Amino acid sequence: MPKVQKMPAILFYTGDWLKDPAVRMMTLTQRGLWIDMLSLMYESSDRGYLSLKNGQPVSTEQLCRMVGCLDIRTVEECLEAMEAVGVFSRTKDGVIYSRRMVNDEKIREQKVKAGKASGNARNKKRTQPEQNMNRQATALEYEDEDEAV
Repeated sequence: MPKVQKMPAILFYTGDWLKDPAVRMMTLTQRGLWIDMLSLMYESSDRGYLSLKNGQPVSTEQLCRMVGCLDIRTVEECLEAMEAVGVFSRTKDGVIYSRRMVNDEKIREQKVKAGKASGNARNKKRTQPEQNMNRQATALEYEDEDEAV
């Protein structure tokens, strides 16, 4: 499981939220659970997946506690309705995940790798004196620094 970079904010696509028929079909309670689940997936050690640190799926009971719901039946009904309309997907191991968030994370990781490769290639083209040029400290000289004001 790759280590997820800590980022202070989540990409939230208002168009997806407001225009996706599956999301619009959900009740207010279901949408509330879904946004909490998205937040939990974003903070997960495997971004986009609703799983425990060991990779196991979060159980309905655990999810109920995580979102502060006292009635497990409410969460079960919400999950059933959300899955029926295709709001989320599951891995073969039963881990719930957000297709959009998983895809966005893959793209972000590719861009990070490309940026590093590009930077490394640029550094290889520079000569050693050019690479060290910005690292050398220069003394600051001020005219009249000893004069009384």
